[in-house]
Amino acid sequence: MVISFDWGTPMYDQSIYLRDQVLRKPLNMVFYQKDLAKETNCIHLAYIDQCYNMLACLYLKKINKKTLQLKQMAVRPELQKKGYGSILVREAESTAVLNGYSTIILHARQEATGFYKTLGYETEGDIFMEIDIPHYKMIKNL
Repeated sequence: MVISFDWGTPMYDQSIYLRDQVLRKPLNMVFYQKDLAKETNCIHLAYIDQCYNMLACLYLKKINKKTLQLKQMAVRPELQKKGYGSILVREAESTAVLNGYSTIILHARQEATGFYKTLGYETEGDIFMEIDIPHYKMIKNL
């Protein structure tokens, strides 16, 4: 099931661990407290199992009154390509609509663009470098 959780809670700590394992460590990057502090007013979502183990997570950052940015999508490596990420993104979209938002943007790593395209996201603009990795800006109107 997908749940929302608050910044600074034990569930948030699980999300940091998962994001670190999937997104940061492979790039020899670490989280800094000043960066995590910027996530306090974001919408945090996780796909969890019946024992509250986190299988996938992401957060939504408010850009303006109508737009959210999907950030830090992470799925446990052994569960990737099994549908957990798709379910989580769809729940994020539903959460956005319920909260009055009409657009989600994201910066997708080049190799992840196919995943987001299957969910209806479109690339916007040219490829760009972020954290030394090729990315595309993607957008979906909800």
